[in-house]
Amino acid sequence: MPSPLAQLCAYAPAAHLRMEGLCLMESNLTFRQRKERRERLAAWLGDRGVNAVAIDEDLAVLAKTEGPLVYSDMISVLTHLEMSPDEARREWGGIVKHQRTMSAQMASQIDIRVATLDYLLSVNRLIDKPKIVEIHVFDQVRESAITDGLTELYNYRYFQLSLNQEISRSRRFSKVFSVVLIDLDGFKSYNDTCGHPAGDDCLRRMARILMDNTRGLDLVARCGGDEFALLLPEVGHEGAEIVAGRLVERVKLADFPGQDRSPAGRITASIGIAAFPIHGRESLELLRAADQALYRVKSRGKAGYALAEPIVVDAPEGEIGVAEL
Repeated sequence: MPSPLAQLCAYAPAAHLRMEGLCLMESNLTFRQRKERRERLAAWLGDRGVNAVAIDEDLAVLAKTEGPLVYSDMISVLTHLEMSPDEARREWGGIVKHQRTMSAQMASQIDIRVATLDYLLSVNRLIDKPKIVEIHVFDQVRESAITDGLTELYNYRYFQLSLNQEISRSRRFSKVFSVVLIDLDGFKSYNDTCGHPAGDDCLRRMARILMDNTRGLDLVARCGGDEFALLLPEVGHEGAEIVAGRLVERVKLADFPGQDRSPAGRITASIGIAAFPIHGRESLELLRAADQALYRVKSRGKAGYALAEPIVVDAPEGEIGVAEL
């Protein structure tokens, strides 16, 4: 029977995402796909019967299928340290060698996690004050740091971190992606009229609308108040406009109890869209462009979406350059 990690390798080709005609190769994972892979690796490491030699062989196979980031993910699962693929592969080699040495000296198979801790403490000294904690406890703390407590969406801090990661990934692989900013029209009036409990329920319902109308690999975040943001990997501005149009209609049809009593009327959504790289090549550029597009919607009557203006890039004298896809 194939080892658990070999089974994970076999899973990879079947795990290519095919939605809206898009195929994402596993060697080019998004942040959400990498999170899922790390969870699989963590579950697999819980099998005490595996050893470093078997892991090393299977990781080499997996790296050929999915790329060298596999080593970065394995090191992250074992230590929660973030390393480049080259650095992670080098340290992984040291861990495997150390596990073999420890096993020979003790005439017993040493768990890879024990070998990793000893290696990081006594060999390369990357850590000096470790604390042993169950991984589910660590994950709970980590999740609380990146999750909005009311809506259970990601928070703005995690959105910004993921945006920077997506910019780096898209540059490396010449990909596009879109940022979508969403503001609820009339929410303040609704909150004041119907009360804060109703306002909180409205935000939770809005979070569900966003989750129900995006893909599993998209990132949905609450920025604060009645503002939300989407990060849509490998979706250009045309696809983002389809998503935005659908969301505008879903919010119009949503049942927010008591909204007809609000002086501002029914709650609607104003949405701004910016796509990498035509509307910005850095995170601040993209967010500013999407924000400006959103406020154009606000100024012309709300309940709609707008696309950002393309950025102008350096061009020969006398010509105007526009960023290209």
